Amino acid sequence: MTPLVTAGDRVKSGSLVAESSGNAHWYRCSHAPLLSTVSANGHSTTGQHENGNGSVRSLELLIEEDSTPLGRCDHYHPAELDPEEIRDIARRAGLLGMGGGMFPTYVKLSPTDPIDWVIINGCESEPYLTCDHRVLLEHRDEVECGMRLAMQAVGATQGTIVTAKDDYLDGYEPRLIQKVLNRQVPKGGRPSHVGVVVLNVQSAQALHRAVCEHRPLVDRVVTVDGNT
Repeated sequence: MTPLVTAGDRVKSGSLVAESSGNAHWYRCSHAPLLSTVSANGHSTTGQHENGNGSVRSLELLIEEDSTPLGRCDHYHPAELDPEEIRDIARRAGLLGMGGGMFPTYVKLSPTDPIDWVIINGCESEPYLTCDHRVLLEHRDEVECGMRLAMQAVGATQGTIVTAKDDYLDGYEPRLIQKVLNRQVPKGGRPSHVGVVVLNVQSAQALHRAVCEHRPLVDRVVTVDGNT
């Protein structure tokens, strides 16, 4: 990631502060979560790239109080948007898989195989996790909108939101697809190989917010649990 700001700069909520270099395999970017002052940027002395070579460029943001609302709300009908436009918004908003894999959403919405189904995976794969459950309770309309946007982006005609109450292993994508559609993802294959794109609940919500509210990915819901 290459910083786009320098020490002393003040950045607003949602401002683009770093992005991947032009030779990166996938485009990635980061946005300021709140009104901030850049306190430092440059080469970190604490990390390395995944291949073990070189240092990681890092940013430090000093968060300030911010009461400015982020973005505006446009109630699009998904059919009004071009699939490439949806993918480009997802790319520029820095959307990543929110189920743990952090796979770029715009890449997932650019399959080379024909897709007829989009599955929104609400099967939280660890006991006591309830963040996606909470999002569905409070913002199901946003998740459904994100699902329809994903369907438009990949040309799917069917979509569904799946939750699991008893079997946490259903969150594993190949098993989920087998259970819902009776399709077997080949060993070493991807869901797209059997005509399916799977998004996490919060990934779908983030897609809605990026397209309809012009909000980049700067936050997520988490579960805090344990003994007190």
